[in-house]
Amino acid sequence: MPLACPDCGGRLDATDGSGEPATLPEVPGYVLHEESARGGMGVVFRGTHRKTGRPVALKFLPPEKVRDADSVRRFEREAEALAALNHPGIVRFLERLELGDRQVLVMEWVEGEPLDRRISSGRLAPREIFAIALELLDTLAHAHARGVIHRDIKPQNILLTLGGAVKLTDFGLAHLDGGEFRRRARITRSQSNLGSADYMAPEQRRDSSRVDHRADLYSAGVVLYEMLTGELPVGRFSPPSTRPVDCSPAVDAVVLRALEADPERRFESAPQMRDALAAASGIGLTTPEALDSSDDAAPPMVFVPGGEFRMGDPLAGTEHTVTLAPYLIDAFPVTNGQYRRFVESTGHPEPRYWLDAGQTAVETHPQLPVVGVSWHDALAYARWAGKRLPTEAEWEKAARGTDGRRYPWGDAPEPGRCNCRESGSGRLTASGGRSEGPSPYGAEDMLGNVLEWTSSLDAPYPYAASDGRENPELPGKRVLRGGSWYSPFAELAVWNRYPELADLRMPNVGFRCARTHDPEN
Repeated sequence: MPLACPDCGGRLDATDGSGEPATLPEVPGYVLHEESARGGMGVVFRGTHRKTGRPVALKFLPPEKVRDADSVRRFEREAEALAALNHPGIVRFLERLELGDRQVLVMEWVEGEPLDRRISSGRLAPREIFAIALELLDTLAHAHARGVIHRDIKPQNILLTLGGAVKLTDFGLAHLDGGEFRRRARITRSQSNLGSADYMAPEQRRDSSRVDHRADLYSAGVVLYEMLTGELPVGRFSPPSTRPVDCSPAVDAVVLRALEADPERRFESAPQMRDALAAASGIGLTTPEALDSSDDAAPPMVFVPGGEFRMGDPLAGTEHTVTLAPYLIDAFPVTNGQYRRFVESTGHPEPRYWLDAGQTAVETHPQLPVVGVSWHDALAYARWAGKRLPTEAEWEKAARGTDGRRYPWGDAPEPGRCNCRESGSGRLTASGGRSEGPSPYGAEDMLGNVLEWTSSLDAPYPYAASDGRENPELPGKRVLRGGSWYSPFAELAVWNRYPELADLRMPNVGFRCARTHDPEN
């Protein structure tokens, strides 16, 4: 496999483009071997650190750019972005050097090839495609959490190492958010539409200086579509599953949502898109053994006493006191078997993905939580069952009690107590089979396994049921709580909230019901 430049992905070339050997500059502490790539914003050489013998890539700002203030600023900004990041999916930044009027970035050297070469060769299997996309989204989650928006996600900037890992490169167009970043990251208006048009979000084509992290998610959607189909999603394009591609319609929902022209209709975060893709693609999902079909009886409920509790994230300063009346909440999420009775009784449409035997086929997996249901579907089931959806305040109190804990079982970070990425199950698991992490009131699976709908509209804190957020007739996003089997444990907490469109149907989203406590019954 050829060597690839860790900045632009170009093939190693020991000439200067004219067929003559390239002239190698001198850099104190390093030995330069050959030029590997050349572009408008940099010349990259393969080198070695003299003392350690570590292979490195040295990127020079081209001589014709050293007196251009915007070019110098972009070069500095790339160093700032890389220095702020520490993730295995990002080319490691080592140091920035100023040698007279020369600007140099020193990075790790990556052996491999750029993704665009793999796409054009047709050597990507479906499972490899999804693994690449999931690694890319993991990487973007790290960058976005640290205020870095890449703004140039494309196959040429994604390297595949000899070991099959993903490395995101070329942060020259990165937008750096946050106070200190924002103060120092000014560029002129002439730079505001830079990027690769085929992969840009619509809002970035208009003005790339006014985009947020969702522009990267759009670009990731373009890359995923191209990996699946070999084409770009231009004009009236077909969903991937309608093409000769081995993927399910569940993947279409993820791709099409990522490619929404309106950023408000896209995924709200890279972790959210990653989890949805993991569930839709079945990566890490194994088929559980057939379970007892008797699980279509009414689910048990647990009692939650009324009174005050602390709601919200204490780390983000949103914690506040809420008072609730006593209520009952399902001990487990609603299952396929329970939902089947509702469908058979009412003729309500079946959940999306229900017939996919690898995930939640109702006949073979009745005790798995039902997924692929919208907020409207969950509300209809709850009304049919003589119940309602819990408010997000009720959901949170049922999960954490009154002592302000982070997890249902306490404050100890123990991934094995819930069905998350690190717990080792690698798949959706049956309701009723977990006892390691119950809440103070005995509710199970409040973190992990499936995200759960609540009745609440997305509205700012403090929470107040009287302000209209519990009106089921009002339009707007509804709040999901919990986490899925693919969620990293570090992202789970009982106070986390995930606003979503009420018509969302995803293979990692389910629900549980609640009921107001009647002391007479």
